[in-house]
Amino acid sequence: MRFYNYNRRRCQKALVLLAFLIFITFSLSIFIEIWLENYLIEAFEDKAKQKIIEVTNQAVLQVLQQQKIKYDDETLISFKMVVFYDENFTTSWVIYPRDLVNFLESKDFKTLNAKELHRWMSLHVDKNSAYGTVCVMSMGIVPRELVTPRNKECVFYKYLFAGGRVVWIGDYPLWVIGSEGGYTETFGDEIAWDILDISGGRLTDYETGVEMTLTTPAKSASITEEGKKWGMNVIDNAHTFFYSMNVTKVFSDVHPLYCCSWLKTYNFNYPNSGFIRYRSTLYDARDNQLNEDVYRLATYKLEKQKEGETK
Repeated sequence: MRFYNYNRRRCQKALVLLAFLIFITFSLSIFIEIWLENYLIEAFEDKAKQKIIEVTNQAVLQVLQQQKIKYDDETLISFKMVVFYDENFTTSWVIYPRDLVNFLESKDFKTLNAKELHRWMSLHVDKNSAYGTVCVMSMGIVPRELVTPRNKECVFYKYLFAGGRVVWIGDYPLWVIGSEGGYTETFGDEIAWDILDISGGRLTDYETGVEMTLTTPAKSASITEEGKKWGMNVIDNAHTFFYSMNVTKVFSDVHPLYCCSWLKTYNFNYPNSGFIRYRSTLYDARDNQLNEDVYRLATYKLEKQKEGETK
């Protein structure tokens, strides 16, 4: 009987312990379930909040970018003559650029900011309609988005190769890359060589190699017969110079080997297209004689190009 009671008590204790373990396990599982549920809810809420913030930021950015582009694609691509001017960018070797812009606007040019110009070039490249169009770069700098990436995959080069024409004034071409807010960076003549295949010197005497400044008197450059044919009238000054062997047509030169104003064509299926460098020194846009030169260079045979003439 004693043995029976002893075993009975042991069974009772085991049952109590088992019940306790079951209770603890059940309680722990409920606790883990609640904790895990709360953790997942918090994690989901954090991700949801992050996603909402990302979507909101993208929407705001898109709105801001759209605000900077005043024209729809159909209107933009209809523009044949444009001038780049953006008050959010600084200038280099150009003073009073707004005077040039106003002059060109009076000649039916449309003024585009950096975002609009990038879109304009992209549309003409995509639609194969760049030939017969022209852009005057009025600030002596190039917006970063036009030369990104910094090689021939950028929209700036693609536009030139597609038959577009660019007229550049001010600093050495592509020497200064601009961003909104007036921020700039320079890569010397590296970008001009990588994208435009041109080489030369900036603020250096082409004969002696002596450094100079924009206030240092520079040698005068003679206008060539080709330059006169294109409408160039104002004598140039050689604060920058370029190797004539690297360009297609020389408009002014200081030596048989060195030129100041010129045209380089990148696709000979489109005659007279390409990059025009005008005025190898400081550009003062208050001088309408300079502005007239720019206009004539920008529009030389442009109408005939639009009609399909190749001569």
